[in-house]
Amino acid sequence: MLSFIGIGGAGCAAVDTMHASDALSSLLSVLSHREAKGVACDTSETLLSLKHIPQEFRVLLGRSRVKGHGTGGDVELGRRIFEEEIELLLRAVRGLGRVSAFMLFAGLGGGTGTGGTPVVAERLRKVYPGKLFGAFVLPSRSEGMHYLRNVGRYGRGVLDSVDGSILLDLGVLTARGEELRRAQRELTATLRGFLSAFSHVHLMREIKDRVASVAYLRLRAERMPLRDVVFRMLRDRVFIDLEAVEPEKVCLLLTGEARSLYGESFARKWLTDRLGAEVEVHMRDVPGSKYLSAGMIITGVERVMERYVLRDEVRRRGMPEELRSLLEDIRF
Repeated sequence: MLSFIGIGGAGCAAVDTMHASDALSSLLSVLSHREAKGVACDTSETLLSLKHIPQEFRVLLGRSRVKGHGTGGDVELGRRIFEEEIELLLRAVRGLGRVSAFMLFAGLGGGTGTGGTPVVAERLRKVYPGKLFGAFVLPSRSEGMHYLRNVGRYGRGVLDSVDGSILLDLGVLTARGEELRRAQRELTATLRGFLSAFSHVHLMREIKDRVASVAYLRLRAERMPLRDVVFRMLRDRVFIDLEAVEPEKVCLLLTGEARSLYGESFARKWLTDRLGAEVEVHMRDVPGSKYLSAGMIITGVERVMERYVLRDEVRRRGMPEELRSLLEDIRF
């Protein structure tokens, strides 16, 4: 069974959404009617305001150090808190029962998610034999340069701590003019929709040992060319900067009234020409379905991390403030 662990504010919000009744019902069907659960762990008392996850699966760490106020973006502080109190989290994880794999959810750049995730991953490997995957949200510039610097300094270590990663970038949405909170909800809805609609086994196979991004689109089933669906996803539902990466492979997943789509060969060629990547199409036809769920798994997106590393190098080398600000504008 795939179980979820949310680490920090963004990660806990994602896992809480997975416990919402409609999402849970869909997940149960995907996971062969087994119970799907997750644990939310944070250093901030905002954990107490979650709406769906049961109280016994909420873990507040660092009470003595930060008194429920979070780490303030201090990654080293977050790491220390998790190292000292990891047993509190593991106690809640044991309540999940038999687990075959974990997916860790966290926002990159913050102190709790960025500092705590590698610690959680390291300890889980000692206790559970299954694979560890991660779903991580990159920060928007509107959250402050401190978060961007943290990604440059610590982000690669977070990705390396798991067996495969999903990246979604808040900056893609805020650059379009979306308000930050709404953008955060949009990315959470994307993860929720994708995990609800498609087999977690297929996802884990595709992202194993890779850095990927996912996209999700649900639309009413009607006669239409597949290329139109693909175009809409690239335009509106891909939350990674494709111009900054070199995708290796695109796995297009379709479930529902798939017979309503036509032009698969043309869509495959169009997508290959557009992204320069290998394309696979998997359809699961559900006759009579009123809706069609379309998903993408885009692997080979790790180059998006390079801009954060460059930013951190600029900071550590002590470049003049004017040049530093100019490079920030160029890169972000």
